[in-house]
Order: sequence, then structure tokens, then C-alpha cells
Amino acid sequence: MPPPSNFSFLAEHSPLLADLGSTAERLFPFDPASAVLKLRLLAEAITQDIAARLGISLQQPTQAELLRAVDVRLGLDAQVRQLFHLLRRVGNLAAHEASHGIGFREGLEALKVAREVAVWFHRSFGRDPAFKPGPFVMPDDPSQKLLAMQQQVAQLQAQLQDAESAKSSQAELAKLL
Repeated sequence: MPPPSNFSFLAEHSPLLADLGSTAERLFPFDPASAVLKLRLLAEAITQDIAARLGISLQQPTQAELLRAVDVRLGLDAQVRQLFHLLRRVGNLAAHEASHGIGFREGLEALKVAREVAVWFHRSFGRDPAFKPGPFVMPDDPSQKLLAMQQQVAQLQAQLQDAESAKSSQAELAKLL
């Protein structure tokens, strides 16, 4: 069973939204830039959902144009607007720049920003305006599990070697007796 996602609560609105967030979390340890791309898609999907709820219809708008239209209609809080634009910009960087420089720090920041956007969306358009998501949970890092297993194997090998050495010593002692 996969670990709980920081975006699970979005399933109430759409399984796709929850899946985009949880997929970004799973990608993060291996490829932060791909995680950022998923988070850009999540922000775009949230913006499209809001636009549909508000009856905003534009012909093939860019994310910036759609955000502007949503902002005009809703009067977005400046911080929320900034979070959406941050995900748009860093997502565009990951998508269009070969030397994007998106590493673990930038990927983690994008995960946290996307979660803030998701929480705002859930509070604003969900059934519980006082929703408390709990603390951000760091995505599972399989490399840490591998490292722990490798250390455990090394300890077990050392114990086996000690046991074999003790057995050999006892056999020698028995032979001498």
C-alpha cells in the first residue's frame, strides 16, 4: 500500500487532481524536474476546474491567461496568485529548458507550494472551509530504504562471519580435547 499523499484530500473534487499530486510525490526522489511538471499540470487542472465552476470560457488559453480571467472574476488573494504563477514558471522551466537546474530543493519547494494551492482550492471550493490538512509529509524516499537494507545486510554478514569463526574455534578446541 502506498504511503498517504499530501494531496489525498483532492480526491473529493477529482481523482485526477489527487493522482497528479501523489504522482509528483512518487517522482520527486528520482526526478524532481518531472515532479515539477506534474505539479504544473495539477495547478493547471485546478485552474481549469475553477474556470469551469465560474463559467469562464476562453479559446485555448494559456495558463497565464486563464489565471488572469479567474483572478478578475474571483479577486484572488495576492499570495494565492503568486503561488499559482510560481508553479507555472518553474513548470515551464522544467518543460522547456534542458539546463533547468531543478534539483531536490526546488522540487521540494514546488511540492510544498502545490500543496498550499491544493489546500486553498479545497477550502474555497470544498465542503469544509476550515479544513486542516495536517503537516506536510516528506515524500517516501526509496533510496533511504535501500540504504537501510544494505546496512542491515552488512550487519547480518558480520554476525554470520563471527558465528562461523566461533564455530570454527569450537571445532578446533573440540579436536584438541
